[in-house]
Amino acid sequence: MFTNALLIILWYIFLYRKKNLQPLLNSSKSCPKRAKKHRSQKCKRLTNFFLILVFIIPVGLATIYAYLAHETEDEAALWTYGYDIYDKRYRAAANFICSYAYFANYVVFPCLVTLTTCLLIHRYGHILFRLKKSLKVDHTSNVCMMHSRILEDYRLMEEKFRVLQDCLSVPLFLLLSISFLNLFSVLSAGLQFEIAAHHMVELCSSTATGIIILFSLAFFCCKVQEEISEIKTALGSLIDKHQFSYLKRVKDVFLLHRVEKKDVVHLSACGIIDFKRSFLPSAIGALFTYGLLITNLKIKRD
Repeated sequence: MFTNALLIILWYIFLYRKKNLQPLLNSSKSCPKRAKKHRSQKCKRLTNFFLILVFIIPVGLATIYAYLAHETEDEAALWTYGYDIYDKRYRAAANFICSYAYFANYVVFPCLVTLTTCLLIHRYGHILFRLKKSLKVDHTSNVCMMHSRILEDYRLMEEKFRVLQDCLSVPLFLLLSISFLNLFSVLSAGLQFEIAAHHMVELCSSTATGIIILFSLAFFCCKVQEEISEIKTALGSLIDKHQFSYLKRVKDVFLLHRVEKKDVVHLSACGIIDFKRSFLPSAIGALFTYGLLITNLKIKRD
């Protein structure tokens, strides 16, 4: 029930934040047409691929589940709130339909929301890529224009980051909560000595969902901090290159110094969990620690 509540809250948060995300989505329109065309083709192929997966995954899982549970009468009664189905064909149909709805809600929907979140962060990465590219271009003929462009791009990057952080802070926290709930429930259920074959399908799907959410968010969110660190490193090299050659432009160099001294920003989930390089090892360590605690509690209880 707690996972249901998290999924409903997640859905309404994205509906509420959709207008705020529009400026971030429009920011990629300033990219060159060739790059935009290449990216749109890749996005179309990726979207079509995941749409096919959206249809195949719950159907495949529901088919396997119904096949393994077709001899179990109590399982169909669980889906129908205690109503007994004696005909095997109807029981198999009930198992397939109800398990399909279950897997569509608890497997496909969280993965789709995770994909959407990762694509939004990837779209923000285009802004970081343009800024990093502008730092590597040599503008010795017009240094003043180069400095102005860098400062403007950095201001745009910070502005879009605030929008991204404001819109994704709560969804990131909810997605991580769903991921850890899935993994902890699998850990606790895995300590049982006898697990039915059709329940193994549910446990495997929960494990895969939790791992996909955790590793996808860790990869894309931590990538933001790494990209900004590279930008600051490139900016420091640019300052060292030009501060002695263009002493007349002290103001420009001073502004670049201010940008370089700013802290490296990173995404966070409600200000509780920071997506830094150490996030994934910490998350895996927490799962391992709580897994050992659950195992010890099970051993003492037995």
